[in-house]
Formats: sequence, C-alpha cells, structure tokens
Amino acid sequence: MEIIITTRRTKRQGRAFDLDYRWRGRRYRPLLGFDLTPPEAQQRAIDMIQKIQATALQHAQAAQKAPTVRDLIPLFWKIFDVKKRIDRTRPRGILENHLLSCHQCAQLGAPCLHRFGHRDLASLKPEDGLHYIEARMEEGASAGTIRREWQVLTRLLNLGVKYEKLDRNPLQHVDLPPAEKRTRVAEADELEALRTIKEKDPSKQECRHELWRIIQVALNVGLREGKILAIERSWIKKRADGHWLCLPPAASRIRQSQRSAPEPDRLARPDGGRPLDDGRPRLSVLDQRPSVQRLLARNSSTGRNPEPPVSRPSAYVHHPLATAGCRL
Repeated sequence: MEIIITTRRTKRQGRAFDLDYRWRGRRYRPLLGFDLTPPEAQQRAIDMIQKIQATALQHAQAAQKAPTVRDLIPLFWKIFDVKKRIDRTRPRGILENHLLSCHQCAQLGAPCLHRFGHRDLASLKPEDGLHYIEARMEEGASAGTIRREWQVLTRLLNLGVKYEKLDRNPLQHVDLPPAEKRTRVAEADELEALRTIKEKDPSKQECRHELWRIIQVALNVGLREGKILAIERSWIKKRADGHWLCLPPAASRIRQSQRSAPEPDRLARPDGGRPLDDGRPRLSVLDQRPSVQRLLARNSSTGRNPEPPVSRPSAYVHHPLATAGCRL
C-alpha cells in the first residue's frame, strides 16, 4: 500500500507533514507533525492509518447497533406497569397494526419499511411523521383516530428522550389534522323513535330491546361504550336501598368511571323505566348536569312547567361528549 505524505511550509512552526489517505470512499488528511525525518513521518503515517481504520470500524458497529423505534417497546411496557396502567388493548393495537408496521404487513408477518418499526431513532425527521399522517388519511382513518395513534408515538419517543436513548423528539411539532368534536346528543323524540321501532323477526326484536337497554344505561349512568358492553350479571349487587351496578376498577387512569351506580335494574328494563308525562323516556342523571339545570331554570322563568330535578345523587363522571350517550 502506497502511503502519500505531503509537506507544506508554515510561518511559525516550520515544515508540516500531512497524510493523504483514502479508505472506504472517504478522504482523510490529518496532520502528522512538523519538521519530521522521513522514518518518523513514515511511522506516524502508519499509526495514523491504523487509528483511522479502527475509528471507522467503531462508528460502523455503532451504526449497526443504533436503537430503533421497536427497541423502545420493552421500555414502553415497563413504564406502563410501573404506572399501574391496565388497558393495553388500544396501545398494543396501535403499535402493532399502524406505528411499527402497516396492517397489511402485520397480517403477513413481513418487515414493513414504510412505517417506524425498523427506523433508527437518529434518522427520524418531521417529514416522516407528515408522510405517516398522509398515508393514514389515504387509508380512510379519521382525524381523531390519527391523533390517538400520534399520542402513542409521541409517548414512545418522549420516553426515549427521557431515558437518554434519543437526544430529542423530532416529531414533536408535526402538524395534525383537526378533529371534529361531537356537539350534540340524541333528542328525546329521536330516542323514542329508536325505542318504538318494530321488527318482524322475533330475534331482531330481542336485539332491539337489548339495544334500548344499552341506550338507557348510556344516558342515565354516563359510562363509556366499552364499559357498557362489558357489563356482567355479577356486577349487579342488591343493597338495602335497591340494586346497584358495582363496576370493577377502570382500565385507564385518565378515563376513570364511578365505582357504583344506583338502580340498574330499573334502567335496564325494556320499557325504559318511569316515563315522563308525555310518554318520553326519563334522562334522570343527565338532568342534573349544570347546563341542564340552567335550562330548567330558564324554562321556569318563562312560565313553563319543567320536570323537577331528580332527588337521587348524580352518578355521572364523564363529560357527556366522551361517553356512549354521545354516539346516539
């Protein structure tokens, strides 16, 4: 191997010796020293070449072992357990079917190159996040769905920053599509129309009654959709003042629910419980929200005769636009 050593004159330190070396497509021109003899320059050039090769190999090995987004998953679940989170269904589905790989590649078990699973953390750029959002919009995902997926991805990358696996979150300021907020719940006449629909098939009629029982629980108790569908017979307990719906601990620390609600037996009857004077179903617990109380007070000032507030304590916990009742 020919070693190329060049010399140049300096104003203060005399004659400088530089190495001109190319290796693996890169050019290196380090300074060897000043006023060297030919044997000294040759020996220093050999030492410098060995140092260049060793440093380049270390960088190559470090690049091969660079952590990927998938390498943060064990840390994500470990923190999940430390914080005593229970519900893993949604974040696991988001990670496996959308963030780490697309749904099609996940079903085939093939490595997905156009999602984040195999990407090095250091190679992530804001444009990658924008491309992901565009791809999900083309697949028909709603803005709310994309935002929920983005929360999981942001949480994952922020953990990488917090535990020094990533310098910063490069996707922190990516623009997200605006989500459409729910602005209304079903009116009483719409609920009545759902209750009075008749089905010719007896099996469908029983399903209709079951749907109405679900609607009654949603509007009176204020639970989320998944919690209502998960209700079991063993959750209903009989106490001195009647039957109560006793719920297990909430699956999410953020979306908490009340531990018990009164009179689920009345709420679950197919006839919808005690009707109002005009025959429409009673929305008892919802009538105790401050907004409804203000509406009742305004009706009283205009001479109307509103239904008096229910005396039992409100079992409502969630905001009405975050519960199953807003789906109606």
